Amino acid sequence: MQELRHFLNKYTTAEVSLSDVPVEKTVILGVDHALEEHWYSIQGDGAVLRITGGNPSAVLCGVYEALGDAGIFFEATGYSVPRQFNLDAFFRTSKEVHPKCRLRGIRQHINFPMDISSYPLSEAKEYIRSLARMRFNAISF
Repeated sequence: MQELRHFLNKYTTAEVSLSDVPVEKTVILGVDHALEEHWYSIQGDGAVLRITGGNPSAVLCGVYEALGDAGIFFEATGYSVPRQFNLDAFFRTSKEVHPKCRLRGIRQHINFPMDISSYPLSEAKEYIRSLARMRFNAISF
């Protein structure tokens, strides 16, 4: 929820509620155990956006998917908004996502001068956060 709040506060002035209390725009997040573990569903009608996933990680993937549909481009070095953030597109996103593979990630090589262990801790954390924003859910060393 912290990530969603960060991006909405940064790119819109609309009053957005992150609870069941309706305001101008409402986002409802939740785990739905009827979904497979890594699947997620995004259903928007223009005023209410419901993001559900088979587990908390899948819910977060749904948040990033909807933010991407609104115009945020996520990459390993951070994020950008090449076009204007489109709040209407965010609240009208509707899709079911069933990833083709359960684990999506990278293999991190270590013990050479440019690996993640050479980063300051804050940069290493931001790199891991960037991977999650791209919907990676695994890393191996």
